[in-house]
Amino acid sequence: LLNIFLYHAIQGEKRREEWQEKLDLPAASFMVVEAQNRQGTLTYQDLDNLMTQGKDLGIYFYFLRDLDLKARQREIILLASKHNDCIFYLWISGACLDRGLAAYMKKLGNVHFLVEIQPGEELEDLDALAWIWSQGLPVTAAIHLDKKNYKEVAEGDFLDLLIQRGVQFLCCFQDLPLGAKLEGGLDPQEKIWLRKKLADLDSREGAKKILVVDYDRGGLEGLFVTGSGDLLSRQEGAD
Repeated sequence: LLNIFLYHAIQGEKRREEWQEKLDLPAASFMVVEAQNRQGTLTYQDLDNLMTQGKDLGIYFYFLRDLDLKARQREIILLASKHNDCIFYLWISGACLDRGLAAYMKKLGNVHFLVEIQPGEELEDLDALAWIWSQGLPVTAAIHLDKKNYKEVAEGDFLDLLIQRGVQFLCCFQDLPLGAKLEGGLDPQEKIWLRKKLADLDSREGAKKILVVDYDRGGLEGLFVTGSGDLLSRQEGAD
């Protein structure tokens, strides 16, 4: 909580406003890093440099994708310890959950699992969420929204299923330029409908006990870094 309110919301926001005024461009508030792809792998030094440069831009939220948790457990611990003013989300599938890392995560307090899910998929990812909850760790899920799933995600049954597994936060991504290109992106009208539905979750009486964050909404900008060190915009996709 200290990292969220002091560094991200106060110190980071001030720094982001300075850069926005200086460059006359929207300032990024989070960074999604693809730790490795077919073109390359980011080393510990690469990641450390990204965090250092990111904090200079006012970024204290980092999503780390495609990171081999077991092979690079020591690097994750070192990174989270050195940059203990940042918040790290290890973006994984349920099959890649490293249960041995959980004890360290409790001590560090600033690194969390982010389990990618899709409606109707195998229960392995849902079981991973339940296990994280059983360890007393924050439970966060991520989902790529497209034409096939966006209505189901915004309806009650799917969210109830996540809440039963202890999910407290659901991160929704649409135009994510990393990884395989997704088909069936939402058109403007569908995005408006989705945002209204998500807003209703928080405003109506008896609201769902889950915070849904739409990372595609206006004003929430991010930086996207590939495993080869390239910086991408939302309009670009990985090969």
